Amino acid sequence: MFFVILLLAVLIVAGLLYFKVLPILNIGLGYAAKTACSNVYVSGKSLGSVISEDLKNSAASFVKVSINKNEKTATASFLGLKKTAVYRDGLGCTLATKNTIDKVKALPSIKKINKLDDGFWDIEPTAFERLFSKVDFKQLTKAFDYAFNEASLPVKNNLRNTRAALVIHKGKLLKEQYGNGFTAATPLLGWSITKSVTNTLCGILVKEGKLKLNEPVNIAAWANDDRSNITLNHLLQMNSGLYFKEVYKIRSSVNEMLWLNEACAQYAIEQKLVHQPSTFWNYSSGTTNIISHLIKSKFNSVEAYLQFPHKKLFEPLGMHSATMETDVSNTYIGSSFMYATGRDWAKFGLLYLQDGVWNGQRILPEGWVTYSSKRSEVSQYGAYAAHFWKNATAPTTAFENNKYWPNLPDDLYYANGYEGQNIVIIPSKDLVVVRLGQTRHRKNWDMGLFVEEVLKAI
Repeated sequence: MFFVILLLAVLIVAGLLYFKVLPILNIGLGYAAKTACSNVYVSGKSLGSVISEDLKNSAASFVKVSINKNEKTATASFLGLKKTAVYRDGLGCTLATKNTIDKVKALPSIKKINKLDDGFWDIEPTAFERLFSKVDFKQLTKAFDYAFNEASLPVKNNLRNTRAALVIHKGKLLKEQYGNGFTAATPLLGWSITKSVTNTLCGILVKEGKLKLNEPVNIAAWANDDRSNITLNHLLQMNSGLYFKEVYKIRSSVNEMLWLNEACAQYAIEQKLVHQPSTFWNYSSGTTNIISHLIKSKFNSVEAYLQFPHKKLFEPLGMHSATMETDVSNTYIGSSFMYATGRDWAKFGLLYLQDGVWNGQRILPEGWVTYSSKRSEVSQYGAYAAHFWKNATAPTTAFENNKYWPNLPDDLYYANGYEGQNIVIIPSKDLVVVRLGQTRHRKNWDMGLFVEEVLKAI
């Protein structure tokens, strides 16, 4: 009897390890391998700095990470478990499994324009002085001191880690500053700012008549149930009704999708409908990757699809540093994985400030910027628009007029990403403010305060 009980105990422990612990370990390994790969081969950082800065104090700090520059791979290992990410020219890094490394290496790359600085932001000193003659530069310096100063943080032992901050005013670069080890030429991860780029790609296809906002998206797996009623508008406004758990704990929908699955869109497509479309708001990276799948379906070849963001968005804007990354299915992970320099992220914000027009060329259809920045009443407190955020929160005495940042203009909207990635657009002030960094504790970064200090200067 004792041995039977012992055997059962062993089986239970083994089952827990396999079904509970193993996925958690693989999530950590996937995060470490992908983070190391992208930072080394896309951002140009050293492996040592990735380990000491990007992986330190993270859920993946326990793993060993190595790179193979000949193979252009990064591998994370722990207790015999391994995860590898593979770099491809023009497409950054793709997280592979043990059985798909060779498959990823064989996937096509793309050619990009190798020109990080096109001179767009250049301005003669006399023209700069004339344009910004009324700017209070001491106040502007004070604003940037907040962004980069690591003293007096609300949460100790958690750095602010601002890596880039830029202010664009009157269409020109008013001020920029970079953290130690980062420059104007360093491509930086946007995390969920990438969602707003995915919105933009939709806008381009709507302009071309290849996508329609208010028609069902016609995904085959949804044909015979209520998911067949889901439209592109539902997806962009995050009210499709699909199940998705967007929390950054170790085991959640978003982590399973990004770090355990070879086809992110397919993972999200398979989720069940838990609310009728347009009745319930749920922020979901899975939703954005479904949109990536829809975008891909509009092209006759994978090569044309992979070139699309570059030919129709990045190249017209001169965002030559931009790198969007794919999963093993060669579908862009439009929810999370795009790198660009601070200056190129600023160009993206400026496109929206200019109503989707760039150098006289209409990139986005008329009305798209208005649509993208108009709050959805289905969203919680009206704080979400269409893959952009609004300055809104629960109406209480602490937050006046239903505004999260009470002192900022009503027309403000912004792209927002994990760990404090922000592109704030304020049309009434002719202003774009960009901040990129790695703030692990939210209380140590307040984008609203930074923008408020910038506004005092202009």
